Amino acid sequence: WSSVQHHDGAAVLQAMTATLTHRGPDSDGQWLDDNVGLGLGHRRLAVIDLSAAGYQPMRSADGRYVISFNGEIYNHLELRQMLNGAEQAPQWRGQSDTETLLAAIACWGLQTTLERVNGMFAFAFWSETTQTLTLARDRVGIKPLYWGLRDGQLFFGSQLKSFKPHPKWHPEIDDQALQAYFQLGYIPAPLCIFKHTQKLQAGHYLTIQSHQNIQSCHYWKASDIAQQVILTQSSTEHEESLDNLLTDAVNLRMIADVPVGAFLSGGVDSSIVAALMQKNRSTPISTFSIGFDVPQYNEAPHAKAVASHLNTDHHELIIKSKDAYGLVPTLSEHYDEPFADPSQLPTFLVSKMTQKQVTVALSGDGGDELFAGYTRYTLGNKIWQAKNCLPNWLVKPVAAALTKQGQKLSSSNRVPASIKPFLQKGLRLSQLLNTEDFPEFYLQLVSAWPDPQSILKHPHAPYRWPEHPSSLDTTQTMQWLDLITYLPEDILTKVDRASMATGLEARVPLLDHRVVAYAWQVPQSLKQCKGESKWLLKQVLKRYLPDNLIGRPKMGFGIPLAEWLRGPLKDWGYDLLTNHNSEISAIIKHQEALKLWEQHLSGHFQHHRQLWTLLIFIAWHRDWQK
Repeated sequence: WSSVQHHDGAAVLQAMTATLTHRGPDSDGQWLDDNVGLGLGHRRLAVIDLSAAGYQPMRSADGRYVISFNGEIYNHLELRQMLNGAEQAPQWRGQSDTETLLAAIACWGLQTTLERVNGMFAFAFWSETTQTLTLARDRVGIKPLYWGLRDGQLFFGSQLKSFKPHPKWHPEIDDQALQAYFQLGYIPAPLCIFKHTQKLQAGHYLTIQSHQNIQSCHYWKASDIAQQVILTQSSTEHEESLDNLLTDAVNLRMIADVPVGAFLSGGVDSSIVAALMQKNRSTPISTFSIGFDVPQYNEAPHAKAVASHLNTDHHELIIKSKDAYGLVPTLSEHYDEPFADPSQLPTFLVSKMTQKQVTVALSGDGGDELFAGYTRYTLGNKIWQAKNCLPNWLVKPVAAALTKQGQKLSSSNRVPASIKPFLQKGLRLSQLLNTEDFPEFYLQLVSAWPDPQSILKHPHAPYRWPEHPSSLDTTQTMQWLDLITYLPEDILTKVDRASMATGLEARVPLLDHRVVAYAWQVPQSLKQCKGESKWLLKQVLKRYLPDNLIGRPKMGFGIPLAEWLRGPLKDWGYDLLTNHNSEISAIIKHQEALKLWEQHLSGHFQHHRQLWTLLIFIAWHRDWQK
């Protein structure tokens, strides 16, 4: 809502919309009601109904409703059939899913519509009848939605950069969000890097009738999904059920009026998506992968072998390290908040490559969270169990001794260099031993910077996970926490920003809400079975690929970050640490940062995660000030 005068309002709205051109290069539109001070802007990436009938913001035929919608409603044809049977069937003007969503809300209301849609979305819906604005985000947070109140103005948009042209927008860094960022490397919802601003949480919607009457509601809760009754089926029945469900989820996401392909790394998740896409297709689907000229980070041969067996039309690009790390200084311009997942770089590169051939790409994200695929789940359980084997009276003294000895010897020149990495691990272990409960333990385990107080001049209270359902075991607790934090605000943020920055739409079939619900009804014994993670998912994949293409060790989508910071990124990092403004000097402990930098450059310590988190923040801050 804006109180900007009419002659300025249209120009401001146009400028705000223009900041999102990368997300929608095909067309733009604005709708402004000066009487209520509300404006909606939209940039379109045309995927369903490429005609003008799909332009947004879209107004209903009777003029009572307006919507600005980002995403896709995959079951919109089914919803249209249901609406055609309603007492007052819509008079359709086109074939877009936007029109379907608009008609569904008008006919059934918001809550029922949100429960019935299958899709990824963030939208703003205005009802002139009730003078109510609604903001909504999909169940698992595939699409982003920021909102906030500042100086009597309500702002909302897909990215924070859309707020910058507004004359009332004056951003200030939020200390609590900054603390969470340094711990995790990303900022979990509802926190936002700026004060008076939030990320709308997944599965939630806001209704706004005035600035004083804002209500947040959930229509889908991960905690309810995680506490469903486990299905008592045989492993074969589970395998068949999962295969059928995934097949339908993939088929729905292949519906488009533009070319569709798939990211393919050769891992379990992307391979099963590609296999199900190729299933029952008479012509090869398009698959895309990139590789690095550094063997231990090169997944291209695995992807090529999978593509060859599936007989896809495979596209491969081997990236030279100098071309890849040359993009690092530009990364922060694509992310509105500091974001320190190093796999953002290969994700951006594969998106850029893929967009040259297709407009939509299916991704395998979500499999690790749903089917317990991360190696940290196994590692976390082992360390937690070992910790619990120690008598309570011994835990604190051991942790204190490890900390004291590690800090003393780490800075000593008399300690052999070969010993120092072990001292660093001892310090890390002491932090894990000092935790009081399992959620705190897991937070320490995944933290990029376990102790942000050591680098931040004015630290906030440590970030704490949302309260988890008490009925979950330790593995399920890790999965649930990742589902509501790491997945939407790291993994899906990374994919959304990278794909949208290149004019590509990424779809995530493993995160179909039916698959998410079903995965939590599968016994843990079928997720981690016979020493294997994602066992049930692999059993489905074995229907389409031979064992030798499935059983390779898990390989992250990463970059040789530690080596790059000592080599080709050394000058970039040093410049950021030494040539920053007074605002950064007021936030960061400069001497501590330089000490960490020198230790890493020596090669005796591995501080790349902490340094990357710090450097990305400084780079983001520099870019945001432009």
